[in-house]
Amino acid sequence: MSRGLQRRSNATRFLQIAANLTAVASLPGGALFGGPDLASDIQPTDWQLPGLFQNTTFNNGGNIKYATDHWYRCNGDQCVPAHFILHSNTIANTASHIQPMASFFKSFDGGKVKCYLDEINIQNVGTSNQTFSFSFATALYVVDFMLYAVTLGVDSVNWEPAYNSNQNVWQPSASSTMSAQTKNIYCALITVDLSVGMTRPSSTVELGGLPSSLTSVTVKFLTNPVGAVQNADKTTFGGSQWTFGNLGKQKTGVQSTTIAVAVTAGVAQIPIPDSAIAIVYL
Repeated sequence: MSRGLQRRSNATRFLQIAANLTAVASLPGGALFGGPDLASDIQPTDWQLPGLFQNTTFNNGGNIKYATDHWYRCNGDQCVPAHFILHSNTIANTASHIQPMASFFKSFDGGKVKCYLDEINIQNVGTSNQTFSFSFATALYVVDFMLYAVTLGVDSVNWEPAYNSNQNVWQPSASSTMSAQTKNIYCALITVDLSVGMTRPSSTVELGGLPSSLTSVTVKFLTNPVGAVQNADKTTFGGSQWTFGNLGKQKTGVQSTTIAVAVTAGVAQIPIPDSAIAIVYL
């Protein structure tokens, strides 16, 4: 069977399955499903999401709510902190896959189908490295990647839990050389969830367009005083930690990493230390 015929055959099969599920479960119909979840970054394929939606019957009847795929940062790319934490490399790494996918779904069918990365992580099993997985560089990258993905038009992401693995996020894991600890990525996800942030290579960022009545803003830093290669024992966000020893409860006042910055004529000069993310609260 040719690849074109295989695509069309699978699209028809999906429509049949969707129709059967809708009928059996008495679903209301419409956009209910996500797919096709190609995992194309891990398993190279000439199938691409735009082509499936444009050239097959995959979404006939408007069944698809989310166009889904995977993303693993270190597949076929460098996995070292010095390369990893540069925003320019985040841009380059997403240019061939995520950017065109997100751009396509902004306009396809009036933007009704949302772009969803339903399984993302930094490393997969073949590239999993314990020292790197524990490093603060992973937190810096996660914030940078997720905020940049929003600007590209990615509507939603799901970070892979990966229990009992070096690259897990939610489970405080131990090994023969590392004590059990909350991962740096966990702190990054809290940072992204709470606010819209910024990261720049310069030491100060000018934030303009603020209300003229505003006299100051609060800035919280996601930071680690030892730098990008350090594990999570010294990582804080706004001076707080969520440690394994504290059963994941917030522990405040660990570091003084929340500051007030003056606003003059609607402009604030935000200082950003090395290896840090600054989150600004108006």
